[in-house]
Amino acid sequence: MMEIDGHVPPVFSLAFAAFQTGCPSDRAAEEWRRAIDDAGRFLDSHGQQAASLRWQSNDLFGAEGLAWAMRGAAVSMLSMSGARLSDGRLFERNLKEFH
Repeated sequence: MMEIDGHVPPVFSLAFAAFQTGCPSDRAAEEWRRAIDDAGRFLDSHGQQAASLRWQSNDLFGAEGLAWAMRGAAVSMLSMSGARLSDGRLFERNLKEFH
């Protein structure tokens, strides 16, 4: 199972598997492959923390999710509201559901 072998928290495992099944029609294949790699690195290094901060699968894998935003950068800091990337960019979660 992915959450055991890959250390992917259960809250993200099904969505990560689905994310890898096919490139969205509005994305280039190279961009999609990079997003998969970035998501995998993120889940390995910050997956448990993201789950404890109540990040949702859509925050990572949605059309405007972190996996697409990383573009090869690493996450250097994670909070409930977003992430700072190694290239200095900030990613902000859509927290409407928490207001």
